[in-house]
Amino acid sequence: MSSAALDMADELLVSDRLLSVIASIRDDMRSDDSDSFIRRMLFPNDITPFYARELSNSYGWTLMFKMRGIDWI
Repeated sequence: MSSAALDMADELLVSDRLLSVIASIRDDMRSDDSDSFIRRMLFPNDITPFYARELSNSYGWTLMFKMRGIDWI
């Protein structure tokens, strides 16, 4: 999301909404046990904010996680 056209209150609301969306994605990944050979998300996992001046002052959230599975060849 670019902060060029938003004031600080709008940025806070957008950031809160983005955090809710990425937390929902993380929760869905944690609860997905459709394939017993893949552990969708291992702990620890992190949701971290980012801010990039190079990208027109873009900001948002990043989800970092690990997966483990069995490879059948």
